[in-house]
Amino acid sequence: MGSVRAWRGSRACPGPRRRAEDVNWVRGRMEARGSIEYARQVAHALAGAAQEECARLYAGLPDSSDRRFIEALPLWVLERR
Repeated sequence: MGSVRAWRGSRACPGPRRRAEDVNWVRGRMEARGSIEYARQVAHALAGAAQEECARLYAGLPDSSDRRFIEALPLWVLERR
């Protein structure tokens, strides 16, 4: 129960007042439970679906730098840091 109370307390603080240790505590719990890895897997699946839709929608259009840019966006969003 203490960990739930601690999480609620850290969440209640506005961003600028949150302490790094509170953020690290929450992130550690998320990593321990696989939440971050699960979110990555879902994001990659959605990016793959978006690329498939692009390929289907733009199949009849000529190749262009604009088309390649749009088709590359989903993976770029995931790979940027």
